[in-house]
Amino acid sequence: MTDATRARIWRWVAMVPLIALGALALTGGSHDLTQSRTAVQRMQVAGQFVFGIAALLSAVALAMRSPLARRFYRMFVVGVAAAAGLAPVAWAEASWWQGAVALLGALVIAWLIWLPFERGDRPPPPA
Repeated sequence: MTDATRARIWRWVAMVPLIALGALALTGGSHDLTQSRTAVQRMQVAGQFVFGIAALLSAVALAMRSPLARRFYRMFVVGVAAAAGLAPVAWAEASWWQGAVALLGALVIAWLIWLPFERGDRPPPPA
C-alpha cells in the first residue's frame, strides 16, 4: 500500500465521525433550541451548533485537502468542549465538577478523532 493510499484511508477514517457528529449536533441542537429556557441552556445549544457546523466544514475541507481543515477542526474542539461542559450543568442541574468531567471526556474524544485526521492531512512524502 502506498503512502498516498494510506493518507486517503486515514482521511476517510477521520471524516466519518466528523460527519456523524456534525449531523447529530445540528439535529439535536435544533430540537434543544425549542426546549431551552435559560441563558445557560441557550449557550449550550450555541456550542452544539458551533461544533456541528465546524465538524461538517472540517470533513469537507479534509476531503478537499484544504489548509482550512485544521482551523475548522479547532472550531469543532472549542464547540464540543463548550457544549459538553455546559450540558450537564444546563440540562441536568449538575454541579460544576460534573461539567468539568464531561468537558474532559469530550476533549479526549476530540483527540481520538484528531489522530486519523492528522494522519490523513499529512501530504505523502515525495517519490
